[in-house]
Amino acid sequence: MAAVISGRFRIIELLGTGGSASVFLADDAQSRQRVALKILHPHLTGRAAARAFFLEEAARASRLQHPHSARVLDVGEDLDRPEPVVWIALEVVAGATVAEHIRATGPLMPSVAARLLMPVLEALDAAHSVGLVHRDVSPTNVMVARDNEGQLDPDSVRLLDFGIAGDAGETAVGADALLASHDEGRVGVLGNASYMSPEQARGDAVDARGDIYQAGALLYFALVGQAPFRREEPAQVARAHLEAPPPVPSVQRPGVPRALDRIVVKAMLKDPDDRFADARTMRDALVDAISGNPSPSGVEPSHPNAAMAPTAVPPLSQVRAEGLHALSGELDVTRVLGTTVTPSRAPASSAASPFHAVRRGRRPAGIVMIGTISAAVALGVAVSLAASPSASITADPTASPTSPAATPSPTPSAESTGVDDRPHVPDVSQTQLAEASARIVDAGLVVGTVSTVDSRWPEGTVLGTSPASGERAAFGSSVAVTVASGYNAVPSVTAMDVQLALSMITEAGFSTASVPTSTLGSGVIGTDPSGGSRWAVGSTVTVFEPAPALSPTPSPSPTPEPASSPTPTRTPTPPVVP
Repeated sequence: MAAVISGRFRIIELLGTGGSASVFLADDAQSRQRVALKILHPHLTGRAAARAFFLEEAARASRLQHPHSARVLDVGEDLDRPEPVVWIALEVVAGATVAEHIRATGPLMPSVAARLLMPVLEALDAAHSVGLVHRDVSPTNVMVARDNEGQLDPDSVRLLDFGIAGDAGETAVGADALLASHDEGRVGVLGNASYMSPEQARGDAVDARGDIYQAGALLYFALVGQAPFRREEPAQVARAHLEAPPPVPSVQRPGVPRALDRIVVKAMLKDPDDRFADARTMRDALVDAISGNPSPSGVEPSHPNAAMAPTAVPPLSQVRAEGLHALSGELDVTRVLGTTVTPSRAPASSAASPFHAVRRGRRPAGIVMIGTISAAVALGVAVSLAASPSASITADPTASPTSPAATPSPTPSAESTGVDDRPHVPDVSQTQLAEASARIVDAGLVVGTVSTVDSRWPEGTVLGTSPASGERAAFGSSVAVTVASGYNAVPSVTAMDVQLALSMITEAGFSTASVPTSTLGSGVIGTDPSGGSRWAVGSTVTVFEPAPALSPTPSPSPTPEPASSPTPTRTPTPPVVP
């Protein structure tokens, strides 16, 4: 990429990179100021859907002008080059993300956490006033700088990235235009798994109260130093957002004031009607909490028995997120959460089988598949959320059976029969997901969580199960499946022997291409993409080889000159004596 974009932006350094774009610090010759230049990744610029989605992000963000929201300065395309460059010029924001600060120094003091959240809520209030819902409020999307005394400065807070923002009342179901590798994008639920509201996870309409939920989760993170629902699997995180009681910060960090506990809980209630009415109300509650009021305004129960009433939790079958892309242990990266899949209608005779289909929720686009998973699940599914098998799903799960015949007979256990007739988990490694699913179902089991991991294997290749193959499992129980994501990390081979480097890259699942350079050295000069980059398996990794070392030209040995023989002295002839 040339150093100057659109004849005006001179790239200075890389500020960060993500799944769809990189952000560079740049000098703008037109405005004569420094900007954060967000550039769509080259492999996406050739796709019309990706370019349109990227530019729509700028249009959405430009609707909000607020001191605590990063401003969009300009947007455009540089077409005067072999590979067009699509860019968004943003205000340069000083500091680091809240996530970076807390990872470096630990949880914030309660008063500091509350003061940092207030400007976020002010920016959200401004966004909501123009009908815009952020839908991605998280520690990685809030920047803050330190003041001259080294303290975090609330005045410097900026809310970033309106990449998945939408109008109030829109669903969070969208096309993965920037992250999909094929076609025009996958349809799925957009959002950050660790900070997603229940209604957003279900694919329901999301309004300002969805941002309130995420603001509560952000406050929890600031107080505790970790996301609200820490679980081993991404599917468990989503399940917790749907089913678990709101988290209480002081449980993990004793000493957090009760007032802040109550604010977090209020903001993260499952029913949007029970949360703070708006961002301004939540901000006012924080002001009260900082002033020492143990019962901040806005946290009173919405009706007399609210404190005692159980939270209404929708059945998990309404979850619309077929998958969650787990990019890290923190799960703090915003991604499209898998494809939506419409399960095939189960035959009527399957009603008594543990492999029946889950009845669809309010929306016809179906989400969780129980039993036989058709080939339509296909590749790229990250985590499948599967509910426990049951005879049927009714509006009232506590209703009594209508007749004795509806009462399921207890399944004989191994202990009661003396014979362990539980099915064995089949060996499905190195198969594709559709075939593995069919084998698991044929064994009398159901497919549970389907998670992806990076490896050298092609996308969708089954790598293992839990329980492992050969182990016994209860009839009708779920089997978690791990499949290859189709991506792997490029090995770091700089300075290695060239042949060893090529072998390592090939072993990691990539093709290789060697390019000689004029740089002298004894090992690999570098690779493209660089070591550690996440790259599609089967793609080519270019290895830059050093220039061959020149053998020194031996200096010609001097030809020895023959030593001159001394000229013999002539012996005088004695005179002849007569």
